[in-house]
Amino acid sequence: MVLQGENTLEGCTETETNVIKCDGSLVIMGDGSLNVIANTKHGIVSDDVIVVQSGEIDITLNSSTSAGTGIKSVNGYVQNSGKVTIEGKNMTEGSENKGIKVDGDESESEYGKGKGYILINGGEINLI
Repeated sequence: MVLQGENTLEGCTETETNVIKCDGSLVIMGDGSLNVIANTKHGIVSDDVIVVQSGEIDITLNSSTSAGTGIKSVNGYVQNSGKVTIEGKNMTEGSENKGIKVDGDESESEYGKGKGYILINGGEINLI
């Protein structure tokens, strides 16, 4: 995904679970910005690895349950540069929204076995 200019994506139904969903790896780069507004669950989701090369990403979680996650991947999250801000609106103790979550996959899936990592090489992360 190449960011140019200012872009806004909002989950607009009560049944939407992910605003951005990728079945493989997702690489985000560019000089622009991406504003993601998740109204029921997750902001950005990948079945493999999410890589932030550059750009500015703002994710707002409006979920009223602990199911809301800003960035969620199965195998890994890598940030080399850029600025990521995740704001969770649910402050109820015990069911707060999550910022970045990597599940890992111990099965013999097509995307790898036993992975599950977060690697921050540069950039900025703000969790509010």
